Amino acid sequence: MKKPIMHFDDLYRCYKRPKNSIFDFKHWFPLYPSENLARIVAALMTDGHIDWNDYDGQPRPKKLILYSNHVSECHWFLNLIKDVFEVGGKTVRYKASTGFSKNFSFKAIVYCAQLARVLIWIGTPCGDKTRKQYCIPDWIMNGSRPIKKAFLQTLFTFDGSIAFKTRRELDVCINFVMNKHVDYLQNAQLFLTQIKSLLNDFDISAGKIHIRPAAKEDKYTLMLAFANQKSLVNFYKHIGFSNPKKQKRLANIVHKIYLDGRVIEDFPPDILVDLKNAYITDKETAKRLNELLSTNYTTRQLEHMRRGETRIPIRLLHGAIILLKKKDYLMQVPEHYRLLMQLFD
Repeated sequence: MKKPIMHFDDLYRCYKRPKNSIFDFKHWFPLYPSENLARIVAALMTDGHIDWNDYDGQPRPKKLILYSNHVSECHWFLNLIKDVFEVGGKTVRYKASTGFSKNFSFKAIVYCAQLARVLIWIGTPCGDKTRKQYCIPDWIMNGSRPIKKAFLQTLFTFDGSIAFKTRRELDVCINFVMNKHVDYLQNAQLFLTQIKSLLNDFDISAGKIHIRPAAKEDKYTLMLAFANQKSLVNFYKHIGFSNPKKQKRLANIVHKIYLDGRVIEDFPPDILVDLKNAYITDKETAKRLNELLSTNYTTRQLEHMRRGETRIPIRLLHGAIILLKKKDYLMQVPEHYRLLMQLFD
């Protein structure tokens, strides 16, 4: 059974002199962990912002803002807020005063100080995030798998990217990037370490955290990335991007892994021996595989793979399993290869 992460009394105690109007928000409570709540927090941790007034020296939360180049993302954010808290907002088009883009950008704005206080209370950073210490809230770190997925998907949709490390089509990585003031570098490393831990729950292995000076002298850019085939496939299958263009690009990369990638693990090549025994000669074996897969493998290539001298292409392995009709071979294949075969069967 889910435990609430905030009660009405917690909000009430946020005010020195609470007004009666605070009771208008009592229906929000008790507030339970949810996928949409995790998405809201992740959006505000990346391209979002909790604004406040400090005219009397006391920070007073004022509004929520999400910045985006896509109006659809602003509508998405406002719909999340409406769904969880029944509070409306508006989308504003504007032209950024910094940068080189001549295009208009958009921002979703929700004027609700009470909601801002709630989100801060459950672990959302406010103000200038580059000068704030914050971590992923416990209710997300220890939450259900769908909550972790919702958080990671939103996080990578806004501050993640797909990059080619070299000109090779399969030499791809997915990055997560953030900037932090020099005084908060240790906290930023802890935050990225938490992301690594969440990714690991989905069998995605990120590398070490890279740190480099940013354009401003007092800030640094931190990057977390993963590039191995297993992690890319598992990210596509279990998390993905909510941005359609990014997700389509990722889908094309995963398809390319299936078409041209090779079995990296030490998978026993006995299946190719069984395949030759079934069709007697390498010539007939190559013919059957090429007809099934629309490829042009030669008898010499099959011979090298059967001897274990070269790695077996993922697609060829899939074709061999289909031709032999041996499901027990499929169960010996590492899970991410099975995922590829299921996706493109």
